[in-house]
Amino acid sequence: MRTINVNRGHNGNLLKKSPTLYGYAYFVSLVRKNMESMELKEAVERVNRLIRILSEQNRINDITRAASDKAYQEKLFEELGI
Repeated sequence: MRTINVNRGHNGNLLKKSPTLYGYAYFVSLVRKNMESMELKEAVERVNRLIRILSEQNRINDITRAASDKAYQEKLFEELGI
């Protein structure tokens, strides 16, 4: 059995080929970042809300940037009142 690491920063070519897998890896990375300062349930809810709002506004580049730039992510949380 072969195991493939799909965490952000690993197997980028595979993640580029699968938007669903990329979205999952992105979601997990945001939750992990938020867990540094809050409980898991709150972190997941906050990240879900950020992704939903940005997706509805077609701000896909902001979603990607927020996943790798904590300061930008915090700016988005403030901007969107999350």
